[in-house]
Amino acid sequence: MIRNLQRIYEHLQDELSKEIYMDRLGYSMSGSEKRFIDQILDRTVRISPSWEKLQDTMQKAATSEMVLFGSGIWGDTVLTEFKDIPWKCIIDNSPKQAEKGGIPIVLAKDFFDGYQNEIIVISSFKNGKAMIGQCIENGVPQSNIIDVGSVIYELTEGLIYFDDEIITHMKEGTFIDGGCFDGSDAKRFIDKYHGYAICFEPDSHSLEMISSQLKGYEQNYRVVPKALWKEEGEVSFVSNGSPGSRIKEGDMGETIPTTAIDLVASDDKIAMIKMDIEGAELEALKGAESTIKREHPILAVSIYHKPEDIITLPEYILDIREGYRLFLRHYSFSWYDTVLYAIPEDL
Repeated sequence: MIRNLQRIYEHLQDELSKEIYMDRLGYSMSGSEKRFIDQILDRTVRISPSWEKLQDTMQKAATSEMVLFGSGIWGDTVLTEFKDIPWKCIIDNSPKQAEKGGIPIVLAKDFFDGYQNEIIVISSFKNGKAMIGQCIENGVPQSNIIDVGSVIYELTEGLIYFDDEIITHMKEGTFIDGGCFDGSDAKRFIDKYHGYAICFEPDSHSLEMISSQLKGYEQNYRVVPKALWKEEGEVSFVSNGSPGSRIKEGDMGETIPTTAIDLVASDDKIAMIKMDIEGAELEALKGAESTIKREHPILAVSIYHKPEDIITLPEYILDIREGYRLFLRHYSFSWYDTVLYAIPEDL
């Protein structure tokens, strides 16, 4: 085991990758999110200039009454990262509960009817423009709006898988999008590198989102409505139309077809493989071994779904091709979205 860990560590190309690796090992072995994940956040998203600038803006604004717009997951991030702010309330267009952490949640329309010059903090990126527009329409001056959602996006979903610090060159070829979900990553690849995408997505709920996201890109992608695995077959599947849809061990619930990258892309020139498939990454890598040996693509693989992933995934990649240069980066304000990059030595 120690020899395997040393082998992986020696292939990591920079100090940040090594620090993240040791922190994720510590988290996997102890389950102590507070200690080890906090250390990862302190090394990554929290020290970025844009986040430090936002912290300064929020600190100055805290002299006024502050209201959080959006009670979803990113709203939770704002509450956690700015826990010292005495929030007046949280507003939401479709509140699901009456309070969160002791802070009342108020219907946005009712709040705006009695607006009293509070500072409004926008938590969402996806709905951020609409939220800002709603604020302005209801008399909130632009100077009283702080767009936190855009900063969170810039440091997380806006960087993940295509981090310019890691991926400095991209050879021509096809992008394998393992765990396509809504098609946003495929769209980013097509826009950024002018390439073609093969989108693997077994969740029927997501197919309409892919079609909408990639409207106008029909010549630049195709969808394979199967789960990535080591072989063709069928597996049990938990489908909920979210990024968390996943393969489930055992004969329970819905079954879906599986396939392997080697079977689908045997004639394709592959530039990059991305995998975020909720714990099935190792089996999918087994089904991509011939492609990886033949094409030496860039790999961007989620490495947080299972405690053992931090060891088994880089170890398997190095078994396929020893010459890969490894990097680790983190793209959330929580325990998820740590990505292992494997960069071929000729890039």
